[in-house]
Amino acid sequence: MTLDIQDLSLWVQIAAEIITTAGVIGGWMFFIGRSIRADFADLRMAVQTADARAKLAEEALRRSIEESRLYAAEHYTTKDALTTALDEVKDGLNRLADLINQILMAQNRGPSSK
Repeated sequence: MTLDIQDLSLWVQIAAEIITTAGVIGGWMFFIGRSIRADFADLRMAVQTADARAKLAEEALRRSIEESRLYAAEHYTTKDALTTALDEVKDGLNRLADLINQILMAQNRGPSSK
């Protein structure tokens, strides 16, 4: 089998087309890969930004809770103080009930009991 000019020209043309096609495909793959890497970089940046915002919001919430606790401690009573006050009220009600019982018993013992 001998190669003449036409056959050789055809093989060169086929080789050139293969190289061109490979170059185009390689270029597209490079372009797409670069775009994907850029998208991932943008996503990474967005995640870092969201994380920073979440940390700021968490810190603000923590400060708000601390301020609320401080406000409650300054403006509302403690459990011990409330227990003491309720005990005093109960003691007063018990003394009042005893006094009412004494009055009722005295009325029932009197000379005009019916």
